Amino acid sequence: MDRISTYGASQLYISRIMQTQVRMQKEQLQSTTGYVCEDYSGIAQDSRSAINLENSTALNDAFMSANASIQVRQNTANTALTGAQTSINTLKNRLIAFASGQMKDQTAIRDVQDVAMRTLIELQSSLNTSVDGEYLFSGGRKDTMPVNFPVTKLADFQKMFDGLSATFPTLRGANLLNINLTNQNTGAVNFDATSGLIIPTNAGAYAKVPSGSYVNISGSTQTVSSGTISNDGPITITGHAPSNSGRTPLVETSNAGSGTFLTTSNGTVITNSTTGALSFSYSKDGQMVVTPTTSNSLTTMVPGTRFTINGSDAKIGATSATDNTKLIGTNFYTYGSNATSATGIQINNGDDLSLTMNGTTFTFNASSSNTMADVVTWVNAQVDTSVAPPAIPPHIAQATVDNQGRLTITNLATSAAITVKGALSGVFGISGTATASGGTVGGITPILTSVAPHLLTSLTDGSGAAAFTAGSPLAVPPVAADTLTVNGNTLTIGATTTLTDLVQYIQQYAPGASVAFANGVLTIANGTTAPAIALSGSVQTKLGLPASIGTSTSASSSPTALPAVAGNYDGSFVVTGFDILTGKMTIANDTTQTQPETLDANAIKLWSGNPPVTSGPSVSTGFPPATGSATFTLNGDTVTMTLPTGGSSLSGTFAVGQPITIGGTDSHNGTYEVTGVTANTVSYKINTDMLRAAPFLPQSGRTDLTMTFPTQVKPLDGKNTSPSVPGTIASGNATLDRTVFGGLSFTSSGTIVSSVKDALRDAQGMPYPPAGTLITLKGSSDVNAGVYEITGNDGTNLSVRCKTLTTETGLTQTSMTAQSWYKGDTLTLNTSINQTTTIDTSLTASDPAFEKVIRACGIIAQGVYGTAGGLDQHPERVDAAIALLKDALSHSSTTPMPYGKEEASDLDGLQKKVGLNLAAIKNSNTALTQMKSFFVNRISDIEQISSTEAVSALLADSQALQTSYQALAKMQQMSLINFLK
Repeated sequence: MDRISTYGASQLYISRIMQTQVRMQKEQLQSTTGYVCEDYSGIAQDSRSAINLENSTALNDAFMSANASIQVRQNTANTALTGAQTSINTLKNRLIAFASGQMKDQTAIRDVQDVAMRTLIELQSSLNTSVDGEYLFSGGRKDTMPVNFPVTKLADFQKMFDGLSATFPTLRGANLLNINLTNQNTGAVNFDATSGLIIPTNAGAYAKVPSGSYVNISGSTQTVSSGTISNDGPITITGHAPSNSGRTPLVETSNAGSGTFLTTSNGTVITNSTTGALSFSYSKDGQMVVTPTTSNSLTTMVPGTRFTINGSDAKIGATSATDNTKLIGTNFYTYGSNATSATGIQINNGDDLSLTMNGTTFTFNASSSNTMADVVTWVNAQVDTSVAPPAIPPHIAQATVDNQGRLTITNLATSAAITVKGALSGVFGISGTATASGGTVGGITPILTSVAPHLLTSLTDGSGAAAFTAGSPLAVPPVAADTLTVNGNTLTIGATTTLTDLVQYIQQYAPGASVAFANGVLTIANGTTAPAIALSGSVQTKLGLPASIGTSTSASSSPTALPAVAGNYDGSFVVTGFDILTGKMTIANDTTQTQPETLDANAIKLWSGNPPVTSGPSVSTGFPPATGSATFTLNGDTVTMTLPTGGSSLSGTFAVGQPITIGGTDSHNGTYEVTGVTANTVSYKINTDMLRAAPFLPQSGRTDLTMTFPTQVKPLDGKNTSPSVPGTIASGNATLDRTVFGGLSFTSSGTIVSSVKDALRDAQGMPYPPAGTLITLKGSSDVNAGVYEITGNDGTNLSVRCKTLTTETGLTQTSMTAQSWYKGDTLTLNTSINQTTTIDTSLTASDPAFEKVIRACGIIAQGVYGTAGGLDQHPERVDAAIALLKDALSHSSTTPMPYGKEEASDLDGLQKKVGLNLAAIKNSNTALTQMKSFFVNRISDIEQISSTEAVSALLADSQALQTSYQALAKMQQMSLINFLK
């Protein structure tokens, strides 16, 4: 050492040593951890990239972790679907085998119903699968068990659904129905036993209750003078009853009237000149099928079209006729200007009427040109052929038709009876034997008279014209217990009394009188030699008839007492189906108008006229002021349109009873009859949606039906008949048709009425079929066809086992509920499996794929063997169930389905959905793994250091530090003293 270091140099040297130490500490950390530094300060330039990359890596890890859970759920769901598929295929194959075997065998039926019930329970188990406490098939309600059937045993299931009065729903909406309708929703409720209807005060209260729904009624029990009455309990809703705006259910008619016109919601008016006569007939579920006379005249009325009917001058259940109406191809016959009408009568070309006397048979065959007069002329022309010339053969019979349409054949022969048979004898109600010397057949009320479901507020007379309707009642309408006394004989009005009964009663006890009805007026004309007619009673007062009608004197009811009816087919409807081949449309009540609406008043267009000319100028100019809103509100069945005040008075243009046509709205366009009007409001009534809960749709004169039932009676050798019973016999089954019972009428209270008195008896006068017999009705229409159990037979009226309503009115504490077996929801669950991909993991037990299977199982399982609702009596259920199961497994849009169009979802699609989800998860995980590798490598490049590089730098700095320490030690030994030595 040849010099002495300065203080500054010494401090600089120490500083460098300390820097080396710091660097060595960093290098020691790097060589130990492999990272450049402990925090981001050491990589400040790349810290943002490192942080973002680390976040991306963490997100990928989170996706992969969640995907693992989703994968488990989807794999479990796939296992459940596979199990369900196995059960469904098992049931389907069993049903196919059953359909090709002994479908009446009790053991086979029990076995297949057991399989159906077992499939139902197995499906419930599969659909209630859960993973980690979360149910897979409950939608968003993962903590709720999705499926809960009320019963799990076949016997209990058949107690709920007997297959007759209580049937398992055949429609998806009814199968999943979940409602609780109270009087707050419905208003006061009426139960009408006569019509089989449940009628709410609020027009659209039952709009969301599908046909076939199994509901429970409560709160209807009440105490009356005769005891306790109630409609409480479960009941099957058989359909909705289309009604008019007067709260009267529509019935079948051949012509709604020449004044009928349709106004669609877009303002199009279709008049009778375009459509021709419009006929109304029932569909199987009780909706109305409208058929125009003019082909292709309703092609614009596609399903969903909303429209109103107005101007119909036909009355409910009435048909007009003239004396030249032909027998063939019509639904009424006439004679002597007295028309008797009905829906459903069918007289075919070649139908016969035979008279047999002393072994000789005289036969009349109907042709397309015959009238009722031809039948009468033919009967009166037949003579006794056993009388040989030159003697004059005597006429054997005389035919007469009274002014009520009743045909009577009287035997003129003195030594032999006449037997009357043939298809026409059943139609006219004259089959049987007329004894010699004045014996008669016939003379009963004709089968063609419309069934009158109400009192004198909805009846028809013998000519088919309506006297009273619920849509246009008397000022004081007759009610039950009202009376009419004719010459001291009193008729008490009952629930089934018709105007025909009234007319017949007057004629019976005033034989010299002629009674007629025309244009809403009842006229009684006393004969020229008859004594005065004495009338009294509440009916006489209400009709405005005098207390006495003298000889050769006529008297008529007050025109105000029997007002003309605006049209009983008027109302608001929606098209639910259209057959392009036949041009027929199916309609239901339009409940859209039950919703309130508010809009700019200036958008509303109003027209007058019947029918209106909607293409012409609106008469609404000046009604609303320059600005303001118009509102439509509903109260019960009355809609009120309210315009802003300040405009012209509505009452100056529209009056009660006149039509108003409304346009420019979303929900209330159409033509209506004004029921109330003020300066700025107009009120009108809309249809009330009523529910049917009756075994039959009301019909009369069904001559197309056959009645088949088991019998122990054996036919004669080589024949299919027996003298001990009517009808034919084949293979142990008896068949009766219109040649026996004429026509069949049906009441909503569960009665089948033969038009031929005592036709349903055997030769000994015993009921045939007897009580307890299962009968099968088939015809050209499915309406009222089916299997029924007879509970009573008086020879003319058959009572069937069924559940009917009890008449109750104005109930304010009732409720209608239905609880669905599905307890989950329909929330769509979209799950992200990476940053850019979302999959639909929604699975619900209410999916159509499962619901169709549940419906098929219920349809098969219902009904006990040997009862009217049993599977042995309803083989059609097997084909329906097979179709549903096939559609549940794999949907086909081209295959006709038994209960209408089904939703497309199927098990095959659900399995593909789950499979695609699993594939998507797998692909996502692969991509996430690859991306994570890229991220980790880049993070490593930024944050990590090579261990070799770190150790080499540490060794170099260590050596440098040791050298520095040695040099520092030398420097510390240097001093002036040592230098001077």
